[in-house]
Amino acid sequence: MLGVTPAAITKYLKGNTHPSDEVLRRCVDFADEEERFEIKRIILDDITSSLKEFLGEEGEEELSIILKNLKDRSLKLKA
Repeated sequence: MLGVTPAAITKYLKGNTHPSDEVLRRCVDFADEEERFEIKRIILDDITSSLKEFLGEEGEEELSIILKNLKDRSLKLKA
């Protein structure tokens, strides 16, 4: 179904590697609506944490600008 080996799953669980974009896409394709929402939340939490770490303590303003741009873009897509 996902095209991954037991060894790959073990590596994912141990944090030695990450699933490929293709495996993630397949996971989302097979997920129901609630699971898709949770997958997106986890990905966004990871991106946000990475941005905070990258921008550092003084990066709150930049993070606010990024979040505003994302919100504006999201509103345009809904229109």
